[in-house]
Amino acid sequence: SYSDVQAPTAEEVASIYNSAKVTEFIAKVSSSCLTVEFVPLAMPLGVTERNDDGSCRVVQMEDLEAMSLPLVAGWLDDSGTAVRSEFFGTVLMPVSRSCTTSGVTGWAKLSVGGTNIETTAIFMGHVLDFVPIAVKNRWDEDTGFLGRQRTWIHELFHLLGFGYHSNARKCVDPPAERDVLSCPSYEYGDYYDVMGKQQFLMGFNARGRYNFGWLGKDNITVIQVRGSYTLDPLDAPGTGSVAAVVAGKDLWLEWRVASDAPTESGSVLTNNQGLFVRRWNNLLDASLESCDGKDHEAWEVEMQKVTLGPGKSFVLRDLGLLLGDVQRTSAAMTFSAHFTGAEAPCEPQFPEISTGLFGEWQYVTADATWSTETTAAPLKASSELSGFARSTVHIMNGLASRDTRSCAASDFTVSLESELPAGWAFVAGEAITLPPSTSKPFPFGFGIPSTAASGNYDFCIAATSSSGLRTAKLFRLQLPETDLEWWTNNRPASYSNVNETLLAACEALQTCADGFPSCKEPAQNCSADLACSGDAWSAWGRCWTSGAGKHFRGKDFCAVTQSYCNLEGNAQLLDEEPCTDTELALPCLDQSTCRVGFNWEEIFFDGQSGGCNGADLCSGGASGDPICEKVYSSGDLMWDHRCKGDSGFNVSCIQELCETDERCGGYTRSADGSAYWLKVDASVGTANANYECWAKPLAPGAQSCTCLGPDSEVFPNGVSCGPGVPSPPTPPPTPSPTPSPTPSPTPSPTPTPTPTPTPTPTPTPTPTPTPTPTPAAASVSDSRAPGMCLALCALALGLSQP
Repeated sequence: SYSDVQAPTAEEVASIYNSAKVTEFIAKVSSSCLTVEFVPLAMPLGVTERNDDGSCRVVQMEDLEAMSLPLVAGWLDDSGTAVRSEFFGTVLMPVSRSCTTSGVTGWAKLSVGGTNIETTAIFMGHVLDFVPIAVKNRWDEDTGFLGRQRTWIHELFHLLGFGYHSNARKCVDPPAERDVLSCPSYEYGDYYDVMGKQQFLMGFNARGRYNFGWLGKDNITVIQVRGSYTLDPLDAPGTGSVAAVVAGKDLWLEWRVASDAPTESGSVLTNNQGLFVRRWNNLLDASLESCDGKDHEAWEVEMQKVTLGPGKSFVLRDLGLLLGDVQRTSAAMTFSAHFTGAEAPCEPQFPEISTGLFGEWQYVTADATWSTETTAAPLKASSELSGFARSTVHIMNGLASRDTRSCAASDFTVSLESELPAGWAFVAGEAITLPPSTSKPFPFGFGIPSTAASGNYDFCIAATSSSGLRTAKLFRLQLPETDLEWWTNNRPASYSNVNETLLAACEALQTCADGFPSCKEPAQNCSADLACSGDAWSAWGRCWTSGAGKHFRGKDFCAVTQSYCNLEGNAQLLDEEPCTDTELALPCLDQSTCRVGFNWEEIFFDGQSGGCNGADLCSGGASGDPICEKVYSSGDLMWDHRCKGDSGFNVSCIQELCETDERCGGYTRSADGSAYWLKVDASVGTANANYECWAKPLAPGAQSCTCLGPDSEVFPNGVSCGPGVPSPPTPPPTPSPTPSPTPSPTPSPTPTPTPTPTPTPTPTPTPTPTPTPTPAAASVSDSRAPGMCLALCALALGLSQP
């Protein structure tokens, strides 16, 4: 509450953030599982909106955390040390005339009435002088929502546990980025989702709904095997599934007929009549329109049509998965999924300096999280920085390997590829090893002379793999260090007044680094009109219960080395015929650990022996329990146990003993057979050559999936790029364009300090774990006094499962 600002009434706050359109949107995407109850409170700060120098007093949550706040009736529990338990979270809303704030969700550490209070909170300002105008989408269509309402829904979902943003794979060089999964992730790049930029459509994706419990198992189709599948629209469900997920791939499929916003027309869906395809939190462009290189604006045009439609096949080579045969009616979408049984061959790719929830970079502050501090600690203590009166340590939030999955792990280093000012030093952490499709944070730091001028210093930071492929991004260091926070300059895309020469030189570093004579840049080819070629069918698949009496074979399209091809003429991705074999239950998701038969079996971890996980059945001796007679307190059988003979333990006796007691799941055996432990659970978590884990036979019906074992393919003869069964020929592919040469890097200029201050950065929302939802309905009287303008909205959320 600022002393010079008139507070809105509780009704005015509710009319915006709990309006009919907001509640209708939340009810629709949550399947009416989520309701939000506001309890408006007010807190007087006793200070004006602006500081004496005219700057806004509260812009970040940290500004509020640095203040001494008064007690507010109805917010804290009787102890005065914690927020009342019926409140799910707190919205900290500075109400001002003209001061905008960041929007952030996370863990607030406040000083209230002299007591330190920690609570999950949304921090977002409310500016009274802003004219409330409904936001228009990219097509100049009225969404029916104010900008602050869309921000509120976005941050509310973060508060509930949506711990990331809805991004997109940003492919701007299709000839080089042949596999859409290898393209960099662009933060907020899903323009069709409320957790992204939502500039094309205001929707909420199926994966998020399922993880919140707003969709259940009956609403989701799990794709494990080749076959044809049918979905109802996500936003107009019937009696069937509204989304599909490919088991083990985190690939989600859905389709729409309308926006989730009640008054948005959703005209962009006219160009998106097919399947939206997302992997984890990234929207994938499943409909390549042009092979031309793209700047950001051209990429946005490309993303106006992203769904997989009729006559197209989406070739996800690195997952061994092809999608196609899309057919749509007014109420249903049918499509085929073909598992080839083969990953793409090893193709080293350029590393990625990832853009995630926290941007690319993070300054390591004094109160950094444990994980960040652990990453940075060795560098902070390094001799290279200890000799400087001033130093800063930073984290590359995600250094990622984009090599295809069949490649071996690669080593990655980080280097400075632009000049340092005189007297400065740069130091990077030790090389890290990354398997394909994984990432880790990476530390680097600067030694800074005590006389360094205040201002902005731009540098080019590069990451190089052991194959010699290198990528780079701009990094901005701001002095004095007191201006640095964990969010300061963490997103290069938001930098202003960038040295264009330095930026161009940095971008040109995406090439083979010097000193790697065998380095080879990824092959380039692209055709938006490429026909799906290949005249060989895979072998017929097994007869699964999901096939409705049919089994399938598919085209692997081995000649297609990009993510897109066209099913021309009568070409199909899958062929089907009636089954003659007995139908099998769907395969177990983990074929390496499932049980093959109904006999005693040794259980392995990644093909290696190890002791059983979990508790010993007879730990502590279990006095008086027949199965635990003659057992040491450590759980192993004694030397005079009934199953011990003159020549050692009798394995058949131990197995029969375990089979007589339903509590026994198996036993751990020392490798030399000198010791045995009866176990409650027979599973292995780590390999250890000194022990073996044996599981007793499964009871009839105990395993409802089909276990083929680690040595049998779920899709036999899935790698069918050799001779196979001929099929009708498809038209020849359109020739691929000649790749353009990669420009050589030019020398990078020394960054010049700029004494002008940078604009106040917007911190990234920090996710909080989702608390266990319990229905609650708090009723708290409004103790707001006139003129109190910092609104505290305590939320009581009632959640139920469908």
